Amino acid sequence: MIGSLALTHSVLGQSPPAKRPSELWAFRSVLDGMPRVLTLALHDDLYVGYDTFHCGITKIWKEGVLKQGPVYNQKHGPQPISKGKKYLEFPMKESAWFVTSVYSNAVPFFRNCKVQFKGYRFEKGKIALRYQLQIDSLTSAEIEEWPEYVDGISGPILERYFIWVKPPPKDIFVFAEISINGLARPESIKHNSDFNVVSRSESLSLSKPIWAILGFLKIKNEGSTFINALLDPAAIL
Repeated sequence: MIGSLALTHSVLGQSPPAKRPSELWAFRSVLDGMPRVLTLALHDDLYVGYDTFHCGITKIWKEGVLKQGPVYNQKHGPQPISKGKKYLEFPMKESAWFVTSVYSNAVPFFRNCKVQFKGYRFEKGKIALRYQLQIDSLTSAEIEEWPEYVDGISGPILERYFIWVKPPPKDIFVFAEISINGLARPESIKHNSDFNVVSRSESLSLSKPIWAILGFLKIKNEGSTFINALLDPAAIL
């Protein structure tokens, strides 16, 4: 966990911290056989698993974690596993971050960016995850992500804010890969920057349509960038 910063970012504009399910609501472990997962118990209704190697979300679910293994019950062999059905399972094969020096409103041509997880910190009841992006062999940038649970009218909202700590050069555009499942409709996503959708699919849960969307969120070079997703509990029934 990273320590206090000489320069801290205001969390104004973000939603207030939700009531956490337990005192220990952020922890790293093997999860479902995957190493280096940071689990965030943002609320009883929303657990999020971050792949800290690729610096993106790999899992979203509701029912918590079965904590087992030497750290938790002194038993060797079993490792922690997530409980219940998932809104999202997204095994990552590359970094969740992309860069380009050429951008238009059309789907841009960009390249995958090397990224390193630099830890996390707590502020005012919230959590900030820090990533270092290697733009090229000589240039790096650092960004913090602030994830949060918000109580939606019809289900939980996953709120994600991105704020630069060390921004990239002004001629570089940065994108975060965003995979979201469990949506009642494509319009259940709200954002304040360009979001380039590359695929969307529809399935049925109890005869109700559930949407999955994959896209790339353009991170503003100044100020904060956010994306909110209203999840439909019907997706995990």
